[in-house]
Amino acid sequence: MKTSFLSTFAALGMAMGVAMSESDAAPIVVDFGQGGTGYQTGAVLNGTGATITYNRLEVGSLTSSFSGANPGTPSLQDIGGVSTGVTLTKSTDTGSNNNGIGADINSGSLTSTANAIFPDVVGRTFTFTDSTGGLSKSGPITYTFGNLNLNSAYTFELLSARATGGSRPTQFTVAGLNSGTGSVNSAGNTGALVTISDISPALNGTITLTYDRLGTDSAYGYLNGARITEVVPEPVSMGLLGLGGVALLGRRRK
Repeated sequence: MKTSFLSTFAALGMAMGVAMSESDAAPIVVDFGQGGTGYQTGAVLNGTGATITYNRLEVGSLTSSFSGANPGTPSLQDIGGVSTGVTLTKSTDTGSNNNGIGADINSGSLTSTANAIFPDVVGRTFTFTDSTGGLSKSGPITYTFGNLNLNSAYTFELLSARATGGSRPTQFTVAGLNSGTGSVNSAGNTGALVTISDISPALNGTITLTYDRLGTDSAYGYLNGARITEVVPEPVSMGLLGLGGVALLGRRRK
């Protein structure tokens, strides 16, 4: 079966023009919960021995945006301590929609893949929603990451942990132009993460992260930490496509 030059070239163009390789920017790590606000440097990851910088966000039940060390520079730092320009704001905090903060100071160390991503302290501090009515901290709670790259996709790795027994499932939704969901039993969790991948920012450069309890097994939902990784697409060089076209043209002339 003969294949025309144009159809072969079109197929090559589709294969090479659409093909993408990817590179990851340095991740951003955020600690949600009790312990202060600002940048924490030199934090050790027990899973790898590496030291990182992470961002601490203690918001209590007040509307708050991350301002880091200086209120005039609302930008999250990546794990290398480099300012990213990415902002973080607590979006829902009106009426009964506010979160509590807490700490499991003696709850032990993170295990599994979690201790290669988060310092142990992240597993011992948390924000939470409480649907019992007693603390007036019903969910859901939404955080907004802003000033994101419209040409990239983002992966969210989320830690939800509480040093207690029983069942306390927490559900997460990450949303931009598209969305993803995931859940985990927070009770006694020291290692399981919720991973939501390939989320593209909305046209205003934002992605929202929302959490709350899942179902009615428990009145509580928890958020301890998040690692956000920007996946930057790299188009295959159009020069390669041109070379391929020349090669096909030469082949046709023989």
